[in-house]
Amino acid sequence: MGGSPNRPVCHLQQQTMPSVLLQSGHRTGILGGHLRGAVEGPSTLCVPSHVTHSQGSRESQKRESTHNTDNLNLGPTAMVSSASAHVMPPATPPTGSAGPSHTGSGVHSAPTSSKTPPTGVANPWLSTLESTCSEGVKRVLESSRRTSTRRTYAQKRKRFISWCSSKQLVPQGVPITAILEYLLELKQDGLSLSSLKVHLAAISAFQHKEEGPTIFAHPMVTRFLKGQVNLYPPRKPLSPSWSLDLVLHTLSGPPFEPLATVPLRLLTLKTTFLLAITSARKVSELAAIMAMPPCTVFSKEVVILRLHPAFLPKVSSEFHVNEPIVLPSFYPKPHSSSKEARLHLLDIRRALAFYIDRTKPFWKTDRLLVSLAPRSKGEGLSSQRISNHIVSCIRLCYELKKTPLLVPPRAHSTRAMATSTAFFKGIALKDICRAATWSSYDTFAKHYAMHRVFDEDTCLSTAVLSRASCT
Repeated sequence: MGGSPNRPVCHLQQQTMPSVLLQSGHRTGILGGHLRGAVEGPSTLCVPSHVTHSQGSRESQKRESTHNTDNLNLGPTAMVSSASAHVMPPATPPTGSAGPSHTGSGVHSAPTSSKTPPTGVANPWLSTLESTCSEGVKRVLESSRRTSTRRTYAQKRKRFISWCSSKQLVPQGVPITAILEYLLELKQDGLSLSSLKVHLAAISAFQHKEEGPTIFAHPMVTRFLKGQVNLYPPRKPLSPSWSLDLVLHTLSGPPFEPLATVPLRLLTLKTTFLLAITSARKVSELAAIMAMPPCTVFSKEVVILRLHPAFLPKVSSEFHVNEPIVLPSFYPKPHSSSKEARLHLLDIRRALAFYIDRTKPFWKTDRLLVSLAPRSKGEGLSSQRISNHIVSCIRLCYELKKTPLLVPPRAHSTRAMATSTAFFKGIALKDICRAATWSSYDTFAKHYAMHRVFDEDTCLSTAVLSRASCT
């Protein structure tokens, strides 16, 4: 620890205390017989049980700090006060603890603003140049990646570190050839090309380079991704994996009716599916819908829904952030026929009114869709739980009709099903893209348009072959 100019460090009758070698960081001197920033109160001083024998190199420190992806903002330290470890605030605030309100507090589905790390602690998302910026600039730079993106990258990074450990490689500064081998193994495990790009983006986020091309711009990586497309060209499904007609017909009768007395679970499944199929929105947006005015407004023949102000859509433009969900009532006055009366049972405005009325007594959030599980009853549903509800609704409808599902359904398929059905019914493409918050028609044509075979498609071949009757 060094010498003490004023008084001995230990009791005079005891042996002299040997010096302690700090593992890393700046040398800490002793003023007035005590360490700078002395530990106050009953706090104890915790010394790590392991000692690095590699001269405290930066590479070894980074290698140790990346083994725990939950503590990505914590750099290696030699000594830590045990008292400060107990008062460290949690990484994310607790959810579901607040009562119903319109401020968005206590809801886990809304993204939270990124928090800057403690002063003097290196952030793995910032390069050496960026780390020299002011705290305000750092906060803005960190916000370029959303909380969900950082969480996803951390999970992918953890898998990459495990792979590097099995190959005896250092994750920081691993050669491009090793990264390509890793991507090849991921592909052999069944991952799609889009998943490979996410893994590659996570690796690139931790490869700090002040200048030069990124990993994606490397010629070998570019050729590798192009080769993956040539070997495994993307194929769109030729037809929907489930029938919209079957599901809607099942939802318009028992056991999903009447809504005033059906089990709350069936009401939740029906409302969630109708909301997804009529809005053509992502499940993340459905999770962010607010429950009470002025975000949710019921008028005579329409219901207008808005998302939580803190929610950031995938594309954070003014159009995507502020576009409301407008859902008109479906056959609001079914007096002419029994068919219209049955179609009215699919009215999303009616389903939402019943759902809010029956779930409002146990709300613990300001979100529209809430959990029914005993441990989280009344809290906002996550995107994953909403996806499970949509899939469960489709599966249950098929089971009630005793019809097998040839391909497992996916919740995201409701966007393609809704927009394609509306397109084939003659709805203007600009209205479809506006409802689904697509700024370009190409998005629908490239990713969501489903191909259907009509009787009119056979007119050309029929006309040609019919010439045989003229001879």
